[in-house]
Amino acid sequence: HLKRGKLYGLVGPNGQGKSTLMAHIASKALRIPAGIDVLLVEQETQPSSLSPVEVVLAADSKRADLLAEASRLESALADDDQSHDSHTARLKEVYAEMDARGVMEGESRARRILLGLGFSRDWQERPTSSFSGGWRMRISLAKALYIEPSLLLLDEP
Repeated sequence: HLKRGKLYGLVGPNGQGKSTLMAHIASKALRIPAGIDVLLVEQETQPSSLSPVEVVLAADSKRADLLAEASRLESALADDDQSHDSHTARLKEVYAEMDARGVMEGESRARRILLGLGFSRDWQERPTSSFSGGWRMRISLAKALYIEPSLLLLDEP
């Protein structure tokens, strides 16, 4: 059994399945106790048109879900539909959860993390495809620092 707060290493020769095992753990193909959020930091973030800030923020799927739900409820209230009271009550719950999770401070927090890893303000706006593998690895580390998962898996960072 693994214990909370302990650090563990998985070491072995190349080609023996360490990365595959970690991918299975991260995808929850193996049984992971409820309430354990997992983040796999692979060798580097894949190049794309997204900026480092966008990549870091996208790593928090719960944040994205809350923002989307708040937007949907705000639109429903603006349309003055029949479910006004239930929408208002749910929107208050969503706002409370967003506040508790620090959702509105997310971008500034992501930028501080990236700045600490050497990304200037200008570099935080560039597409990830413009960075070398070493810099894309820093973006992967920024995601881990931003998410603060219960279980962090590092695959040759």
